[in-house]
Amino acid sequence: YTITLTNARDCAGNALQIKKFEFVLTEKAAKEDLVINEILFNPKPNGVDFIEVYNNSNKYIDLKKWTLANYEAETLSNQKVISTSELIIKPNAYKVFTTDIATLTDQNPNTVESVCVDVVLPSMPDEEGSIALVDSLGKVVDYLLYNKSYHTVDGVEGVSLERVSTNESGNDPENWRSSGEPEYFTTPGYKNWSSYPFISSVEIIDSSALIIVFSAPIDPSTAQTQSNYSISQNIGSPATATIQPGNKAVVLELSSPLTNGLTYSSEISGIKD
Repeated sequence: YTITLTNARDCAGNALQIKKFEFVLTEKAAKEDLVINEILFNPKPNGVDFIEVYNNSNKYIDLKKWTLANYEAETLSNQKVISTSELIIKPNAYKVFTTDIATLTDQNPNTVESVCVDVVLPSMPDEEGSIALVDSLGKVVDYLLYNKSYHTVDGVEGVSLERVSTNESGNDPENWRSSGEPEYFTTPGYKNWSSYPFISSVEIIDSSALIIVFSAPIDPSTAQTQSNYSISQNIGSPATATIQPGNKAVVLELSSPLTNGLTYSSEISGIKD
């Protein structure tokens, strides 16, 4: 909401400048309205950890007196207060919590500094650990038990773990990937690189058909455009491309059959989420 104050004067008759005030009505968060979306627990030398939270709801939520904590065996420990004053996170927005914003932005210049908050973080060991997001009433809104084995690349120092889907479980190892951001290997404060669809697998149904499975739901229109696919060994684009229920897999009926003993590659472009 916006309140605009006009034609106001003080007791001496002096006109006040036009003033606009914005305010929102905050709501209580339900479980997983806010989710842990990206973490860096093994930073570069002299770097800092961070925890990114995403508002997966249409609510304005006040994080006053919320905490970040460790969480094992359903027991909270090492709770650290996020803010003692009003701290609102907008719908579909991010907050990044770190121990030193200046260091984070120095090592990761792609950081959206305006959404960063300096805090004391709970313990975040390099090998494995736990993180919980806890509301002002002490209820766990989301948590993550992480392990460095969740990484999908070697050499993970300075590489964040990104959640693939905010609508899937945060404790499914398959829902986490190493950040593929090509320069800084993190995306603090904006959409995860890993949330863009990638190919999970390609399976042969028979000599004339393949099924391509994506990491996340994709746009049916672009997924069913044959020219978005090309297969080597002179097969080219498929005769048909049919999206499957759930919008995460596409069956390609090939224009000519596969031949035993040959190695094939596929090129896919133009697919949107």
